[in-house]
Amino acid sequence: MNTEKGGRRGFHSLSLRERHEVSSKGGRAAHKKKTCHEWTVEEAREAGRRGGKKTQAKRRRLKKLIPDDPPGM
Repeated sequence: MNTEKGGRRGFHSLSLRERHEVSSKGGRAAHKKKTCHEWTVEEAREAGRRGGKKTQAKRRRLKKLIPDDPPGM
């Protein structure tokens, strides 16, 4: 591991494949220990609703900025 000032440290020093393997092991261990978060139907529904509202709001903002028919068409 490179410990010089500005060098890569921690997970950043690992390759993408190594980071994926470590993360995957952590996820499997959490499920095995039953300490991971599992979504209830209500939580999933609420998260989806919030995500949809954000997307809809973003589209509305963009629609105000970008006209339907560009000039010259």
